[in-house]
Amino acid sequence: MLNTAIKNPYANKKVYLGSQHKKELAIAQVLSKGLNISLIPAPWDTDAFGTFSGEIKRKLSIRDTLRAKAENTHKIYKADLVLVSEGSFGPHPQIPLINSNHEMLLLKDFSRNREIFAQTIGVKTNIDEIELTKFEDAKEFLKRSRFGSHGMIIADRKENPLYIKKGIISLAELKKEFHKILKDYQKVYLSTDMRAHMNPTRMKVIRKAAGELVKMIKSICPQCQCPGWDVVDYVEGLPCSQCELPSTTIKELVYKCQECGYKENKPRLDKKAYIAPDHCEFCNP
Repeated sequence: MLNTAIKNPYANKKVYLGSQHKKELAIAQVLSKGLNISLIPAPWDTDAFGTFSGEIKRKLSIRDTLRAKAENTHKIYKADLVLVSEGSFGPHPQIPLINSNHEMLLLKDFSRNREIFAQTIGVKTNIDEIELTKFEDAKEFLKRSRFGSHGMIIADRKENPLYIKKGIISLAELKKEFHKILKDYQKVYLSTDMRAHMNPTRMKVIRKAAGELVKMIKSICPQCQCPGWDVVDYVEGLPCSQCELPSTTIKELVYKCQECGYKENKPRLDKKAYIAPDHCEFCNP
C-alpha cells in the first residue's frame, strides 16, 4: 500500500551503510532516486559475522545477523539510521534444482527502535567450486564462472584451508597461485568469490533488494502511518469457477504493521477471483 500523501520520515535523510564490500555501488542510486536518501559508506570488518569461503561460519539466522551488523555499525559510527545487508546461496525454495541468491536488507532506525526488512531472490548466480590437480582442467570452470569480470578464491582445500587467497581476477595471478599451492599440497580448490565487490551478478540482486526496500519504506500503515506495512501471511480458499468450492490456492494476503501490529486482509495483487476447474481438487481430483 503506497501512500504518497504522507510525508515519509526517511525521505531526504542520511543513512549509514555497514559494509566493507562496496555494496553502496548497488544500493546508493536506488535509495537516492526513490527517496532522496544519501547513503554514507560505513565500512568495518563485517566478515566477523561469517564468510562465504567458510573460514568463519555464520552462527545466527539471516535476520539476527542483520540485527547484529546494524548494532555494530551504530556502535562504531554513532549513527541512528543504519542499513545493512546479508546474502545467502542455495537451492531455490520453489525450484530446488537451480541455485539461487537470497539477499536481505535491514534499515534500522535506532531513534525509534524500528526495523524495516526487505528481501529478494535471484535465480542468476555463478556460485561454483572445483578441485583440481592440473591448471588446464580449470578452463571450462573458469568460463562458466565468468572469471575475469567475477573474482575467484583459491585454496589448498575446501574445509579449514591452510592457505587461501581471495579476490583474484587476473589469469596470470590465478595460475601463479595454483602452482604455488600445488608445490605443497596434493590438490587445489577453486571457488567463485561471492563477496559483493567481486561479483557483479550478485550486485544486481542486491540492487533489486534495494528497490524492494524503497517500496517497504514507502508502504505506510493505514492505522498508525508508519513505514513497513507488509505481507506477513496469506489465506487459502480461492473458489473454483465451476463448483465454487474453496481450494488451497491463495485467496487473500495478510498485511501487518511492524510498528503497531495492526492487521488487514486484502485480495490477491492480481485480483484473481477464481481458479480454473482443471486446477480444482474437487473438479479435477
